[in-house]
Amino acid sequence: MVDQGSCRWVRIPGAEHVSLQIREGQPEKILRAFAADFHAYVEPLRDADSACWTATNSVASSNHLSGTAMDLNWNGPDGRTFRLGLPEERAFPPPKNKVMRELLAFYEGTLFWGADWSIRDSMHVQCSGNTYGSANFERVEDFIRRKIRPDGFSTYKRGGAPAPPPPPPQVDVADVLARATGVTIGKAREILPGVINGLRESQCSNVNRIAMWLAQMGHESAGFNATEEYASGAAYEGRRDLGNTQPGDGVRFKGRSWIQVTGRSNYTQLSKWAHSKGAVPTPTFFVDEPAKLAQIQYAGLGPAWYWTVARPDINTLSDRRDLLTVTKRINGGTNGLQDRQNRYNRALALGDQLLTLIGSSSGDDELTPEQDQMLRAIFREQTQKHPSRSALRKPGEGVVDTWAGMDLNMDGNMHFVATFLRAWLGHPKTLAELREVADNTDPARQDDAQLAQAILATTAEKPKPVMNVGTITSGVDTTAVVEAVRSAVAEAEPKIIYTAEPAPADFPTAGSTGQRIGQLVDAVEQMRLSERLSPQEAATLKAVISILEPQTKDEGAQQ
Repeated sequence: MVDQGSCRWVRIPGAEHVSLQIREGQPEKILRAFAADFHAYVEPLRDADSACWTATNSVASSNHLSGTAMDLNWNGPDGRTFRLGLPEERAFPPPKNKVMRELLAFYEGTLFWGADWSIRDSMHVQCSGNTYGSANFERVEDFIRRKIRPDGFSTYKRGGAPAPPPPPPQVDVADVLARATGVTIGKAREILPGVINGLRESQCSNVNRIAMWLAQMGHESAGFNATEEYASGAAYEGRRDLGNTQPGDGVRFKGRSWIQVTGRSNYTQLSKWAHSKGAVPTPTFFVDEPAKLAQIQYAGLGPAWYWTVARPDINTLSDRRDLLTVTKRINGGTNGLQDRQNRYNRALALGDQLLTLIGSSSGDDELTPEQDQMLRAIFREQTQKHPSRSALRKPGEGVVDTWAGMDLNMDGNMHFVATFLRAWLGHPKTLAELREVADNTDPARQDDAQLAQAILATTAEKPKPVMNVGTITSGVDTTAVVEAVRSAVAEAEPKIIYTAEPAPADFPTAGSTGQRIGQLVDAVEQMRLSERLSPQEAATLKAVISILEPQTKDEGAQQ
C-alpha cells in the first residue's frame, strides 16, 4: 500500500482525455498500455478518471490502495448497467470478452481480471500477485522490454516500437535576440556572447527577468550600441562618493559597460566580484585596465554585478514585472520610462523563446524518467510523516514528523545538549550566549528564556570541573594505588581522572604507600589544586587514604 506521492497521473495513449493515477515504475507502464489496448480493441474509454489509486477502500487489501488497479468503464455502454456481479458474457458481450481474454494472454499473466473472482467484478483490472517484489522484477522488466513500446502502447496488433520523433527544429538564438531587442541580426550576432554571459551571471532564469534585463540594458546602452559614455568623464574628477581619490580617476573610471559602471570604487568592487566568478584573471582587473570594461566580451559583466550585488532586489522586482521600481533602481529616477516600457513589451511578447538565450527551451528543465522518479522519491521521504524510533516514545504515539522535521528536531536537541555541556564546563562564549537567551523578552520565546535561566542556575551550583591530578612517576609503583583510587571514586562527581604527566621535582618518592598518598594529597593541595580542590574531592581523597593505609603494614610493600 502506498501514499498518493508514490503515484503519478498519466494520460492514456490514444485516449488523452483519460488520466490514471498509477503507482510509478512497472505498474504504470503495464496498466497504461493495457488501458490503451482496452480503448482501442474492447471499447472506447469514457471516464476521465478510471479510479486507479484511491485513499480508502472497503476491502483492506484492495490494489486500489497501492495504485495497481483500475476500473475501466465501470458502467456499461447503456450508462446504467453496473459491471459488478454479472456473468462475463453479460458484462462484456461477445466478442468483447473474447478480446479481453486475448489481451490477458498477451500480457503473460502480469494482469488479473476481476471477472474471474467469485464476485465477478468485470470492470476491475489489476497487477497480478506474481508481479510484486524483487523476486519478480527481472521477469516483469523483460516483459516490458519485449511488449511495451516507448510511446506507451503495447505491441498487441501494432508491432514493435515506432520510429523516434524528428528532432526539434534548430533555433537561431541570434534571431531571438534580434526580435527581442529590435537590433539587426548582425548586431545580435555580435553582442550575443556578452548578452548570454550577462543574463546568466545576472541570474535571469525566467522570461520576466530576461525581458526586464534586455529592456533596461537596451535603453541604458542606446540599443546595445554604447559600452562607454560619450562624455570624457572629467566631471567625475575628485568625486569621493565614487572613490575617485587620485588625479585622473574621473576620466580613467568613466561610465562603461552596457549599464555605465562609474568610479574607482565601483570598478574595484566589480573586479573582485568578476574575479570570484572566474570571469577575469585578477581581482583588480578593471582597476588596472579600465578600458577593457567597454569591450563587448565584458559588456555584460557590469550589468550582472549591478543587477545582483549593487541592487540585489532587481530580480525579485522583475519577477513581479515592476518596471517602474526597477527603472528607479537603475536610473535613480524615471528617465526614458516609455522607451523602457516599449522594449520590455517587445521582449515579453516572445515568451518562452527568450529562454533560448540562457540555453533552455522551456521554463522547467527536462528530466529523464529516472531523475523524475528519484526527485519524487526524495519528495515523499521529506514530506511523509514517520514514527519515532526512540526507546522512550509514548505508547501508541504513531507518526510524529517528516524526515525534514526530524532533522530539525535533531539539530535542536543536539544543540541543547552541546550548549548544556559547554556551559557546565564554564565555556565563556556559551555562557554569554545563554545569558542573551535568558534575557530575551520576546513573548514567543519565554519558554526558551526560562530554560536558559535554569541551565545558568544549574551550572552556577555545580561542583568544580573534572580534576586532572597526574600520575606519580618518580620511582613509585603506583599501579595498585591508581586502580584503588579509581574504584573508590567511581561514583563521585566529578570523577578524578589520572593522566600520565611528569611528576614535580619534590613529589614524594619514599615511605610507605599510605605515607606517600598523604604526601601526595599535601602536594596536590599546595601545588596543583589549591584553588580547584572542592571539599567533596578532598574528603574523597582522605577516605581513600584511610582505606589504603591499613593495607600497607610493610614499609617496603609495593602496593
